[in-house]
Amino acid sequence: MDNQVSARSNIFANLDRKLAIGATLLENKIKDFEESISIMKKDWEMAAASRGATAILKEILGPGDRTGNWNMPLNLLQDEFQKTSP
Repeated sequence: MDNQVSARSNIFANLDRKLAIGATLLENKIKDFEESISIMKKDWEMAAASRGATAILKEILGPGDRTGNWNMPLNLLQDEFQKTSP
Protein backbone atom coordinates (compact mmCIF):
# COMPACT_ATOMS: atom_id res chain seq x y z
CA MET A 1 0.00 0.00 0.00
CA ASP A 2 2.81 2.42 0.82
CA ASN A 3 4.43 1.70 -2.55
CA GLN A 4 1.22 2.61 -4.35
CA VAL A 5 0.92 5.85 -2.41
CA SER A 6 4.55 6.80 -3.01
CA ALA A 7 4.25 5.92 -6.73
CA ARG A 8 1.17 8.11 -7.06
CA SER A 9 2.89 10.83 -5.10
CA ASN A 10 5.85 10.74 -7.50
CA ILE A 11 3.54 10.84 -10.51
CA PHE A 12 1.70 13.87 -9.14
CA ALA A 13 4.99 15.57 -8.21
CA ASN A 14 6.29 15.10 -11.76
CA LEU A 15 2.99 16.35 -13.18
CA ASP A 16 3.16 19.40 -10.91
CA ARG A 17 6.70 20.22 -12.09
CA LYS A 18 5.69 19.84 -15.73
CA LEU A 19 2.67 22.07 -15.23
CA ALA A 20 4.81 24.71 -13.48
CA ILE A 21 7.32 24.68 -16.36
CA GLY A 22 4.51 24.86 -18.91
CA ALA A 23 2.91 27.78 -17.07
CA THR A 24 6.23 29.66 -17.00
CA LEU A 25 6.78 29.08 -20.73
CA LEU A 26 3.24 30.24 -21.50
CA GLU A 27 3.68 33.39 -19.40
CA ASN A 28 6.91 34.20 -21.26
CA LYS A 29 5.18 33.73 -24.62
CA ILE A 30 2.38 36.06 -23.52
CA LYS A 31 4.93 38.71 -22.42
CA ASP A 32 6.75 38.40 -25.76
CA PHE A 33 3.44 38.75 -27.61
CA GLU A 34 2.49 41.84 -25.60
CA GLU A 35 5.90 43.37 -26.31
CA SER A 36 5.47 42.63 -30.02
CA ILE A 37 2.10 44.38 -30.00
CA SER A 38 3.66 47.38 -28.27
CA ILE A 39 6.41 47.59 -30.90
CA MET A 40 3.88 47.26 -33.72
CA LYS A 41 1.77 50.09 -32.24
CA LYS A 42 4.82 52.37 -32.12
CA ASP A 43 5.68 51.46 -35.72
CA TRP A 44 2.10 52.18 -36.77
CA GLU A 45 2.16 55.60 -35.08
CA MET A 46 5.46 56.45 -36.76
CA ALA A 47 4.11 55.37 -40.15
CA ALA A 48 0.97 57.46 -39.62
CA ALA A 49 3.11 60.51 -38.80
CA SER A 50 5.20 59.89 -41.92
CA ARG A 51 2.08 59.60 -44.07
CA GLY A 52 0.84 62.89 -42.64
CA ALA A 53 4.15 64.61 -43.36
CA THR A 54 4.16 63.18 -46.88
CA ALA A 55 0.62 64.42 -47.51
CA ILE A 56 1.57 67.92 -46.34
CA LEU A 57 4.65 67.91 -48.53
CA LYS A 58 2.61 66.83 -51.54
CA GLU A 59 0.24 69.73 -50.91
CA ILE A 60 3.14 72.17 -50.69
CA LEU A 61 4.96 70.87 -53.76
CA GLY A 62 1.87 70.61 -55.89
CA PRO A 63 1.00 67.95 -58.43
CA GLY A 64 4.56 67.52 -59.77
CA ASP A 65 5.23 66.67 -63.40
CA ARG A 66 2.98 64.44 -65.50
CA THR A 67 4.34 61.30 -63.80
CA GLY A 68 3.67 62.65 -60.32
CA ASN A 69 7.40 62.94 -59.68
CA TRP A 70 8.40 65.63 -57.19
CA ASN A 71 12.15 65.40 -57.75
CA MET A 72 13.72 68.78 -58.33
CA PRO A 73 16.16 69.08 -61.20
CA LEU A 74 19.76 68.73 -60.02
CA ASN A 75 20.72 72.28 -61.03
CA LEU A 76 17.92 73.74 -58.86
CA LEU A 77 19.05 71.69 -55.90
CA GLN A 78 22.64 72.80 -56.40
CA ASP A 79 21.54 76.45 -56.61
CA GLU A 80 19.51 76.13 -53.40
CA PHE A 81 22.40 74.43 -51.64
CA GLN A 82 24.82 77.16 -52.68
CA LYS A 83 22.43 79.85 -51.45
CA THR A 84 22.13 78.25 -48.01
CA SER A 85 25.81 77.28 -47.66
CA PRO A 86 28.01 79.63 -45.61
